[in-house]
Amino acid sequence: LIKFKKHIEKSNLNEFSKLENLTFYYELRSYCTKFPMDDSYNIANELKTKEKFSSLNMMNAFLPWYLQSANVVTNYDISVYKDLLDFLYNNFRENESSDIIKLYSLFLVSIEDINDTSKFDELRMEFKNRKDALHHKDKFRIYELVSLLYEMNFRNGVRSYDVEYLNHWFEVVDKQVYTISPKGYLDLITFRNVLILCRRTESTDIMEKFIEIGIEKVNPAVKDTLYNYSCAVLYYEKDEYEKVLEYEKRTVFSGLLNSDKENLYFKMDLKTITLKSSYELELFEEVFSQIDSFKHFLRNTVLIPANFKELRYDFLKCLNELTKLRISYNEYALRSLSTRVESTRDGWLIKKVNDYLSQYSGQQNTEELQSS
Repeated sequence: LIKFKKHIEKSNLNEFSKLENLTFYYELRSYCTKFPMDDSYNIANELKTKEKFSSLNMMNAFLPWYLQSANVVTNYDISVYKDLLDFLYNNFRENESSDIIKLYSLFLVSIEDINDTSKFDELRMEFKNRKDALHHKDKFRIYELVSLLYEMNFRNGVRSYDVEYLNHWFEVVDKQVYTISPKGYLDLITFRNVLILCRRTESTDIMEKFIEIGIEKVNPAVKDTLYNYSCAVLYYEKDEYEKVLEYEKRTVFSGLLNSDKENLYFKMDLKTITLKSSYELELFEEVFSQIDSFKHFLRNTVLIPANFKELRYDFLKCLNELTKLRISYNEYALRSLSTRVESTRDGWLIKKVNDYLSQYSGQQNTEELQSS
């Protein structure tokens, strides 16, 4: 800890980051000095208890902070905390019989080298064997850590865990280990993340089952809104676009969700799938109207990061051009669009442009053959 403090004091961090890290140091130091002493123990047992208790408390202080950092930065550099992690890990390895300590130690090994999936595989195996023996608070922490490692592997391009990751989240919801209290509500961001994972793995059956189970675990105040939103997402994945528009009309966000930021995520999702559904149904006048509405929404929402706004504007511009070309075909304009659509990073739109280009190229070749 002293090494860590000196490192921070000598670093070139800005004042806010330096203060944040020093606060973390003082919190850890405080945890390490508050351990129970029992006169009935001999000195050796006192020291062993102190090490174990201090290590666990340090870990419980470190992990929420690490989780928060990892959610913001894709690949967080933990090298600054190497001494701390080595100390914790070395203490934990001596306590193989303790479920929570064993799992914590394996987590530390996994995050030190996320590219070595064998370390994560060992954690997954031990987690499967030990999770049921944990108390709820420890279970909540470990489920959260394993979720993070699944996500980090996904970000690194590892797709072999996708279905397992989805089943993991399904278990989190089913066993109610999504909050530190067993009686808490399922939060909206977790609910949305599970739907995203279902879409990512094209698991509509699991999505349907999750909606049925998960909707009963959210705050009753948001239940109707969340159900309508979820059905719209589900039917979009099933290519039942009329039902998407039906459930979109039923979804009223105002005053129901917990914050403007959460409202934003759900509104963006719904606006996007509604727009795509209208295009699929060839409701082109609706598409133009929804594009204008979407642009107005982006202009008047300060919570959306500038780079994300730029991506959405590119998407809307290209979709607007494609829709016009569906009404009045122009080969030059379509080929020009096909060279620019990649910048939207939207797989659906890229496919629509390329499919339309292939369709007309094939039709043109057929006409030339018939003519010759």
